[in-house]
Amino acid sequence: MDARPNEPEGGGRFHGAESVVRRLEGATVSRVAHPGAQRIGEHRHDWPVLSFYRMGAYRERGDAGEVWLSGPSVILHPAGSPHADEIGDRGLETVVVGFDPAWLVDVVSIDRRRSYYWRGGDPALAAGGLVRRWLDPGSSAAAVRAATGEFLARAVAAEPPPEPSWLERVDAAMEGGEHETRRLAAALDLHPAWLARVYRAARGEGLQQTARRLRVERAAALLRPAGVSLAEVAIEAGFCDQSHMNRAFRAVLDRTPLEFAQEARSWTAPMAA
Repeated sequence: MDARPNEPEGGGRFHGAESVVRRLEGATVSRVAHPGAQRIGEHRHDWPVLSFYRMGAYRERGDAGEVWLSGPSVILHPAGSPHADEIGDRGLETVVVGFDPAWLVDVVSIDRRRSYYWRGGDPALAAGGLVRRWLDPGSSAAAVRAATGEFLARAVAAEPPPEPSWLERVDAAMEGGEHETRRLAAALDLHPAWLARVYRAARGEGLQQTARRLRVERAAALLRPAGVSLAEVAIEAGFCDQSHMNRAFRAVLDRTPLEFAQEARSWTAPMAA
C-alpha cells in the first residue's frame, strides 16, 4: 500500500495519511489515519464517501451541524458536501470508500443531498462485515456495490439505538481502566449478561471490543514518538505483554504496532502549504 498525505482542497498543512488499499471499477478504498489534535479545514469530495470508524475520536461540522464521534460509526457524505474536522488527542483512523454517485441511484430511500451519521446500533454492528467485504481482494465491484446498497437501505431505515441512562457511567469507567464486565454490572446493580447485551446494541461493539480498542488507542498515542520500547508501551497501555498488544493491533487496525509506529513517524510533521 502506498501511504501519502491526504490534503484537503487547496492544499495546506498536513493532517493525515491515506493508504489506498483497493481500487475497483467505480470505487477506491483507503485507510486514513490522523495524528491527534489536528484541525482539518472545510473540504469536500468529488464522489460520495463512506467513512467507517476504527479508533480514536473527532468532531465534525457539516450540513448536519456538529457531531462528536468516538466509537463505532459510519458516515455518508454526498459528493460536494462541505465538512470540517477536529481530531481528538489520541488521533483517528478510518476506512474510507469513495464511489461513483450512480451507485446511490438504486438506494431509493437515500436523500442524496445530505450527510448521514450512524452512531452505534445496527448500522455500526453491520459495518464490520461490509468493511471486510470492501477490503477482501476477492470481492468484485458488483458484489461490494450490491452489499453497500443493501447496507445503506437498512441503515436509513434503522431506528437510532436507545441510550440507557447508565451508558455514560460505563464509558467513563472503561476510560478509567475498568474493563471487567462483572464489576461494571455490580457498580450499576445490573445483571452482567443483560448489561453486555444492551451495551453492544447501543454502542455497536461489545464491552471487550471497546476495552481492546481503548488499549490500542492508548498504545498508538505512545508509539508515535521515536525510540519507544514496544514492550514498555504494551504494559503502559494495559496489555498483558507485547504479544497481547500485537494481536489487538491486528484485530483493530490490521497491522502490527511496529508497522503502525513506522507509518505514524513518517507523517506527524506538518507540511508546508
